Amino acid sequence: MASTQRTVVLPLRCALYAVAAAALLFVRLLPARGVVASSACACGGHDERRTYSYVGDDFPAQAPISLPATTHVQTSGEPAHALDADAEWGALFPSTDGFVTLRPPPAASSALSNTTATGRTFLVSAVHELHCLDVFRVAIADAARPGARAHVAHCLRYMLQLVRCRADATLEADEPGVRDGRWAHAASGVGAVHVCRDWRALWAWVEAHPPDEIEGEVVEGAGGRETFQGD
Repeated sequence: MASTQRTVVLPLRCALYAVAAAALLFVRLLPARGVVASSACACGGHDERRTYSYVGDDFPAQAPISLPATTHVQTSGEPAHALDADAEWGALFPSTDGFVTLRPPPAASSALSNTTATGRTFLVSAVHELHCLDVFRVAIADAARPGARAHVAHCLRYMLQLVRCRADATLEADEPGVRDGRWAHAASGVGAVHVCRDWRALWAWVEAHPPDEIEGEVVEGAGGRETFQGD
């Protein structure tokens, strides 16, 4: 899942709207001014009293970490993270590209029947979301790379579902202006205060749980999901 992936260009206006909507969703992940830490919250969505085997469907829906709550004051973000700033966008990603391997603690592994402690590898959704923002960025900036239209479509659908899921109820002040000869409502979102979780704590946790190497030979026609170009 490389951050420098290239995709087929989308119509510019549609792609810009997609980036804007996704950026509002993903604001907690970008370095920004005005981030204030508060008390930790039990936001992980996992049962700390339970030990998971990480076999089959026996794993938590959320990463087993409680992330500190923060707030974020929305800014324009300029001039950082421009469309053609490949290196700057690439630096946003964890070194593992967001993949982690989790396994039961050694003391618990022996108590779990019919399981192995080989571990299970996952992709953390926040990094997937960041990856999709990068897909949109490249779709606007570079139309030269063929074959990735399906990747952009995947990311649009993925981010659409997350926008609906998170239902951010932050209020953004109206900034009315004249459009096509008439007054219209508009909002830049600048100055709005979002309630977030600390992306820095999540990135540190991801780095502390690197994925296991995948073993085995690549055999043509052996099955498995074919990755998108640039994954």
